[in-house]
Amino acid sequence: MKIAWFSPLPPLKSGISEYSELILYHLKNYADVDLWVDGFSPHPHICRDFRVINYAQERKVLPLLKTYDAIVYNMGNNAEFHSGMYEVLQEYPGIVILHDYILHHFFAGYWINKKGRPEGYLQEVRKQYGPPVEEMARKSFRLAKPLWETEEVQRYPLNESVLEKAIGVVVHSEFVKALLEGATIARKILKLNSPYYPIPASSLERTREDLRLSKDKIVFASLGFLAPVKRLDKVLQVVASDDFLRKNAFLVVIGESVYPDYQLDKIAKNLCLTEQVRFLGYLPIEEAYAYLNCADVCLNLRYPTMGETSGSLIRIMSLGKPAVVSNMGWYSELPDDCVIKINPGNEAEELAFWLRQLALDAGLRRKMGEAARKYVLKEYCPEAFVKGLLNFARSVTTIDPDKVYMRLLDVVTDVMVELGRGAELLCPLLQDHLTWIKG
Repeated sequence: MKIAWFSPLPPLKSGISEYSELILYHLKNYADVDLWVDGFSPHPHICRDFRVINYAQERKVLPLLKTYDAIVYNMGNNAEFHSGMYEVLQEYPGIVILHDYILHHFFAGYWINKKGRPEGYLQEVRKQYGPPVEEMARKSFRLAKPLWETEEVQRYPLNESVLEKAIGVVVHSEFVKALLEGATIARKILKLNSPYYPIPASSLERTREDLRLSKDKIVFASLGFLAPVKRLDKVLQVVASDDFLRKNAFLVVIGESVYPDYQLDKIAKNLCLTEQVRFLGYLPIEEAYAYLNCADVCLNLRYPTMGETSGSLIRIMSLGKPAVVSNMGWYSELPDDCVIKINPGNEAEELAFWLRQLALDAGLRRKMGEAARKYVLKEYCPEAFVKGLLNFARSVTTIDPDKVYMRLLDVVTDVMVELGRGAELLCPLLQDHLTWIKG
């Protein structure tokens, strides 16, 4: 099977970049994969191991997408990384791996920031939800928080323009699968567990002494972009208000802030917690793993959920670390013996109880961490993911053998029309892409 793969990739700082890199090196054992990228250069080793087609530099190669057996779009909520593939999807439907159920942030960023057309965003809202919601969105522009930064966004996922072009949708949770099955746009849907990541051996060799972490404190760690939905400001408030935690807990925060006005360091300072928290910013994954491995407990709260699955939590669980999560969405599907689930409606009280409990009970930490590790290694296997994806791709992209020559003619016609500037790029690609016809 020949696959065109659309996704952000390293060095772009995105969880989907890391996810794609992991999958690609398993997928290439079973399929011929080309990487279609939007104006960036992946890491050299990726360029060495895969054909990379930069469609932003030469959009005249797009007709060649018709020569693939399957096109896969990794669609997330960040307009910076997913705008190009969204535009291609509108013309060339394919399989969508839906990393976020709620795409409202994407469309706001796409129309307002990328296109400079706020009216385009409002038209999208009107198209999907009607004039009353459009008016609500318009009024929100004048407020401190636009619609997509409020909890109301859960009622308006704004994902139909993506789903209507998908010939099949892959999701990573039963939560999102159920939401899609209840949607007005009917599509074949497959739920696949997001695969676990290999752990760099060098990360496991680092000690607390190497990382300047106290042996006398209970170390709590978090990994990922910093945003209000991660609830770390609430964690800081709980630690500040509990004498035991203030004295015995130490927080390690790994990740960059994606909101300029969400300044956790200032919150920590105002709560007099500067001695209890270390903000590390973005770290290479090998170093991040070292800190996670030296932690006692990890934090991976998220409220409200955008329907995402947390790659950072999968990393944490594979290390055998107990984690505290929010009891909603994908997180609620995890076994109760693998994570501590905090109910958003009673967040502060439950956080205070469980942070203390985990700090005091080393046996509970060991038992929960081991259960988490066994569960992830069994249920989140990369090979199982790839085989499931390929079977799904075959089921939704079956080609009628009687139409193969018509397909060939269609592609050649498109390419001939585009000849001129870009011909030097199209001709070599065409010859390679049409080898499937010999079968």
